[in-house]
Amino acid sequence: MPKLNVLALAASLAMALVWFVPGPDALAEVRRQTPPQAFSSGAMRSERVLTEIRDVLVRIDGRLAGIERQVAGLRTLAASRRDAKPAGAAHVR
Repeated sequence: MPKLNVLALAASLAMALVWFVPGPDALAEVRRQTPPQAFSSGAMRSERVLTEIRDVLVRIDGRLAGIERQVAGLRTLAASRRDAKPAGAAHVR
């Protein structure tokens, strides 16, 4: 029986050593890497993003101007058609 206790104690110590002693990977050096180009600094990123936003807003402004011209043309067309109706025709809304 005493041999079994000594054997159990030795096994427990061996497991504790394996469990608690840090391995060689825990002592490795940390290497600093340069950040990828996608993660550029705030000023460089802001300039590029603001330029893209400006380009999108210019496109939207051009599209809105075209829509406004079409609506104005439709209004004048509808007004001219209203004026061109015969005097006897009933207006239904």
